[in-house]
Formats: sequence, structure tokens, C-alpha cells
Amino acid sequence: MKRIIALVLAMLLALAACEALAAGKNVALDRKNFPDASFRQFMKTNYDLNSDGKLSAAEIKKVDSIELTACNVGSLTGIQHFPNLIWVTAGGNHIKRVDVSSNNRLRKLVLGKNRLTKVTLGAQRYMHYLDVSIDNPELKKLDIGQCPKLLKIFRTGKKTARRNYVLWKVGGNVNANFLKIPQTCSLYSGKVLLYKGK
Repeated sequence: MKRIIALVLAMLLALAACEALAAGKNVALDRKNFPDASFRQFMKTNYDLNSDGKLSAAEIKKVDSIELTACNVGSLTGIQHFPNLIWVTAGGNHIKRVDVSSNNRLRKLVLGKNRLTKVTLGAQRYMHYLDVSIDNPELKKLDIGQCPKLLKIFRTGKKTARRNYVLWKVGGNVNANFLKIPQTCSLYSGKVLLYKGK
């Protein structure tokens, strides 16, 4: 019995050591980690405090917000390195795909005026504000099923006969007053999806 307890304790200590090493890992500000040149330069300018071309664990830990409005950014790949992000504004760029599933402390995400085709939110238990509005006509589906505190979703666009948006809702606190959807739409119980209908 003592051997089993000793083995379990040794495994837990090894796991803790691995986590400590991973937490202390530097992230190079290079094309591999930040493929978009504009995003990479933004990170160098604003968050590489000692200008060594990499983000230390201490520098990464300090990043809780990113403001990238109209910065000519085409990709947010690399954002997954910032677990303490609570606020991201990246409107007015030409971003197509966004994955913030690793950033599970987000409260606010603004992505209006991009070229979005896919947004992966994942489990966002703190997110209360999401803006994917204007000039994202190719964004056909948005799963907000793991965002229980979501209060506001903005999804608007030019008024044409082809722009009909539907929200399927279960759980959460989504307020339909903030959705630009036809009066004929209904809120259904089921998986939460916001999608462009025909």
C-alpha cells in the first residue's frame, strides 16, 4: 500500500514539474507561431517587453487584452498562447478563421468587419459579449452552445432578402433583443447555433 501511495505521489510531482516547465516555456515571435506578419509585428511591438524576439512566460501572463482594430491582420493564429485573455477586439481586418477555444477566460470578442468564414469558440464560460457583425457574409454557422453567460450577440449586415439569421437556443442568457433577425424567427430548444439561412 505504501508503494502505491509513493508511486502516486511521484507521478503527481512529475506531472506538476511538467506543468511548471510548460508554463515557463517561451514562445518565439516567428512565422511558425504567428504566421500573419501584421499580427506578429503587433505582438513584438506591444508585448515583447525586453525586445528579445520571444515572449517569456511572464510576458505571456500579462496579456489580458488585445486591441487590433484595422491593423491589416489576416490571421489570429498564435492567440492560443495567451490563456489570460479576457478581451479581444480585432474588427476592420481581413480575418477569415478564428479559434479562441484555448482562450477560455474571454469575456468580450469583437470581430466585426472582417471576412469571417469560421469562428471556433469552444467552452467560453465567461463570455458575455460577441460581435461578428457587418461584412462577414460567409459566416454561415456559429456554435455558442458552450457560452452560458453570453448576453449580447451582434450579427447584422446589409438588408437583403438573402440575409435571414436564426438562433437556436437552450440554456444561457442570450437576449434576443440584441439579435438582428426577422420577426418570423423562433427560439427553439436544442443545440445553440447562429446560422445564415436561405
